[in-house]
Amino acid sequence: MILQINYIAVLCCFVLLVIFAWLMKSVIKYNLKKDGLKHQNEIDLKLKYLKTDVQKRLIRDFSSDEISLITYQDLKYNVNIGELVEVNAGVFYKAVDLSGPVLWYKTYISAGWYFGGQVHDCFERCFVVRGSLKPGPKSNICVGPGKFLDFDINVAHNPGSEIQTEIDVYFSLTPFD
Repeated sequence: MILQINYIAVLCCFVLLVIFAWLMKSVIKYNLKKDGLKHQNEIDLKLKYLKTDVQKRLIRDFSSDEISLITYQDLKYNVNIGELVEVNAGVFYKAVDLSGPVLWYKTYISAGWYFGGQVHDCFERCFVVRGSLKPGPKSNICVGPGKFLDFDINVAHNPGSEIQTEIDVYFSLTPFD
């Protein structure tokens, strides 16, 4: 009889230990998950502000009268795909595809508007979809639909147009063919 009571007591203690261990494991998993989510949220928030700072700098650089360096890395990580960004009252751009080695942007230029002075650490190709494009307001060069302007690394330019224009802009670390 005493042996049977001890056996039941040991069995009850074992069951309680298993339940306690399972509960502790669940609590630990929950806390790790909660802390991980909290940490991830903090990272996401910091990246949001970082991205916003980069966007602000790019807008300032794209619209500046000074010649500004705008890097390939800036262009690759500056906006959300499809988000329309206002450079100034007459120039807007949005990222179309930033996933490959060639970055693709869509740019809309109102009549008489130009980007600010800029150089890049990469190659740039501006393909005119409609309208026309000049490398700068004082340039005699002007290309129309189906044509493009290429800008080599570290070549200063501030493209724009005298008429309503839409261009596809590509950036690459290697020269275009």
